[in-house]
Amino acid sequence: LVVDTCAINDTDKALVSEMTHNGALIEAVIATHPFHTLFFEPFHKLYPNAPFYGTSRHLAKIKNVPWAGDIADNLSRWESEGIFMRIPAGADFVPSDESIHFSGIFLYHQPSRSLFNDDTILYFDHPGCGLRCLAGKRHGDSNFWYVDRGLHTADDAIQFRGFIESVLNDWDFDNLILAHTGNVIGGGKETLRKTLKDAEKAFQKLGAPPSGH
Repeated sequence: LVVDTCAINDTDKALVSEMTHNGALIEAVIATHPFHTLFFEPFHKLYPNAPFYGTSRHLAKIKNVPWAGDIADNLSRWESEGIFMRIPAGADFVPSDESIHFSGIFLYHQPSRSLFNDDTILYFDHPGCGLRCLAGKRHGDSNFWYVDRGLHTADDAIQFRGFIESVLNDWDFDNLILAHTGNVIGGGKETLRKTLKDAEKAFQKLGAPPSGH
C-alpha cells in the first residue's frame, strides 16, 4: 500500500520497484490529504496498473489518473492488514477555502506502531534559521497547523479535541510520520499528547470549556 506520493528519482524508483516487483505488488496508492496533489500523475505514469484512491478533490481536479474510488469511502478497506484510517472530526476535510490545509487523514499502521498524517500535526526536528528566528520554533516543538483557521466554533474545538483523544486512546503508536518539518521515531504518543495539551488555549479561545469539563 503506497500512502501518498512524492517526487521520485531513479534511486527511489529502483527501490520501490524492487520492493514491489516492478509495481505488481502495489495493491493501491492512496491520497490522505486533499491538497497534496503534485506527484500522483507522475507516480501513476510509473505504476499505471495500481489502483489509485483519492479524496473528492483529487477526483475532481486530477483527470489524468483513473481513480478507483474516494478514499473517504474506503477507510476500513485494509483494517484486516493492520491499517486503520480516520478523518478528523470538527473540521472540513475538503474546505472551500483552499488556503486552509488543516485536515488530513490519520493513518495508523499497527505492525510498525506508526501514525501517519499530512499537515494536521507539525513536529520540528532541528528547524532551520527561518523557523527558529522568524517563527520561534525549537527542536522538539510540535503543534496543530492552522488550528485557528481549521476550527471555527466551540463545538468544532470540542469535536477535534475528542478526535485526538480517541486516537491517543485507541491506537498503540510510537512513531509519528509527518509531512513537512520532521518525524518522531519513538515517543510519538507522548508528542501528540503534549501537542493536544498545548492547543488548549486555542480551543478555549473558540469557547470550548477546559479539557475534562
